[in-house]
Amino acid sequence: MIEQKNVSLGGSQDGKRRSDDTYNRMPWREFITFVESYAGFKCGFCKKFISYNLSGEDPIEEEEVVYYIKDKGIILHACSYRGNVNSARVYGELVIRGEQSEEQKKAYKKAAPYISEPIIDGFRGFGLNVGFGGLRRSLDYLLGAFEFSKTWQKKHAISFFNYIDGKVIFEPSGRDAVHKIEEENIANCAEEVRTILNRNNF
Repeated sequence: MIEQKNVSLGGSQDGKRRSDDTYNRMPWREFITFVESYAGFKCGFCKKFISYNLSGEDPIEEEEVVYYIKDKGIILHACSYRGNVNSARVYGELVIRGEQSEEQKKAYKKAAPYISEPIIDGFRGFGLNVGFGGLRRSLDYLLGAFEFSKTWQKKHAISFFNYIDGKVIFEPSGRDAVHKIEEENIANCAEEVRTILNRNNF
């Protein structure tokens, strides 16, 4: 079952956030509560799927979600596992205009310390792994220093599939199968997400 368009997935039972940022092994419902209260994120996709423990037993219903910030062209893809965050990655496109200020250089380095590519004039896509925490920390650095593309002007690498669907990568036609799953997921996202991705222009 796929739910679309600003679906609220709910949060912790008392509705209170225990942390001012995401963190490693964060409970899934607490993570969702945080995302829905930060920076204007809206839910544009929610897909239910089943996971199993390491022995292949004890099936549990999981969630794969996509959140977006419309006026910044920012997208968050995340999956749950056994009640906690399994993976989370935030994507966007920076608008780079000529020489960068020292503030921008420092902000980018702090937000993406493991990305060494130079910041150049044009459009710079980013994909930050926030599955171990630091969603607010990473995005706050960028939001405070850069302009963002509301609609991406280039095609950037993204991952739009959960870890169960991703197992098809080991099959003979694995890459094509994963690509098909990603395209189906994108097609089922809210229109705002598809507008940000701007796939029709690439």
